[in-house]
Amino acid sequence: MPLEAYPIREALRRAARNSQTTPASRKGGKPAKTLDLSCNPSFRIRKGATIFTVGSCFARHVENALGEFGFALPALTLPAEALGLVGKDTGALNKYTPFSIANEIRWAFGDFAEKPIESALIPHGGKFWDGQLHVRMNELVDYETALKRRLAVNGAYKSIAAADVAIITFGLVESWRDTNSGLFLNEIPPRTLMRDERFELVLFSFEECLKEGRYILNKFFEVNPSINVILTVSPVSLGATFSTDPIIVRNCYSKSVLRAVVEHLRHEFPRIDYYPSYERIIYADRQTAFDNDEVHVTTDIVNHTVVSMLEQYLAADVADFAEGAARLWWKALFEGNAETALALYRAHPRKITKRMKKFPGLKADFDRLVGPDAYEMDPVD
Repeated sequence: MPLEAYPIREALRRAARNSQTTPASRKGGKPAKTLDLSCNPSFRIRKGATIFTVGSCFARHVENALGEFGFALPALTLPAEALGLVGKDTGALNKYTPFSIANEIRWAFGDFAEKPIESALIPHGGKFWDGQLHVRMNELVDYETALKRRLAVNGAYKSIAAADVAIITFGLVESWRDTNSGLFLNEIPPRTLMRDERFELVLFSFEECLKEGRYILNKFFEVNPSINVILTVSPVSLGATFSTDPIIVRNCYSKSVLRAVVEHLRHEFPRIDYYPSYERIIYADRQTAFDNDEVHVTTDIVNHTVVSMLEQYLAADVADFAEGAARLWWKALFEGNAETALALYRAHPRKITKRMKKFPGLKADFDRLVGPDAYEMDPVD
């Protein structure tokens, strides 16, 4: 069955309403810093909403931005406190594959009787590695601490039942399986553990990923019938591969499968939107979009992408969110909008000065855009 089928008149009407039916040409021979892709939200996000966020390192960037706009983020704050990550790098919470996300949801809502939550903890040298988190060998802990962390993550996923919105970011399809427990892991086993024959490499198919995606969304709507969901695909590239294919080839397969999965899901489920963060970034100027490692995306383009999403989804004007003034200023700076950037600085000097002190490169960009004499640095204690 096709995903869409329309009579010719309806197809023509849809095309007439779409201002982006053909590719945008380069301006001055230069690729765009980001793509301003249209989005048609099927719902709105109210101020102060509870947003459940899950996914890879791109999802952590999304959380950081949403937190500055005053949204409640239980999937970040609850386990971060137990992991001792408050105010620090929260990358331990990264979830890379549909299977590792589904594992957490099965535990949270009692669908994993055959695989108790303790089976996620893998012993090594008297300590334990949690194969469902993103933790390094030098961060291994005793069993009691490891189980406390696992239960904290489990509690965070239970918050789906009370969330207003969920943002799910799928990342990869190359994974590993623990043959002892049967669990698909969240990431590559640490090198010292890979000497154990208990692990095997798995490359998921489209059908397998679609099945897990359906389980995730069915469970979301079962425990929270009123929740709205935004699906995204992470633009962050595969960092390493165990395939004989070049990593770029393997990464293309991974992202293509997940993008196709998301397209099927948004047609199958109500109140599911796809936000094109992947396309906004992957088709932009790579010097602007990606760090020098050609894997991770720049904080500049992530901020622009997330704030752009909020501008379209918020029930109120994004400018009414004084908490996020520094993020709005950063977006204006990225766009080269000197008038807006300067106006935001004058309205919220302390917030923006604090951001410039944290990221000196932003101050240099601001100076180039408006001139260093156009404003005064306001000290922040």
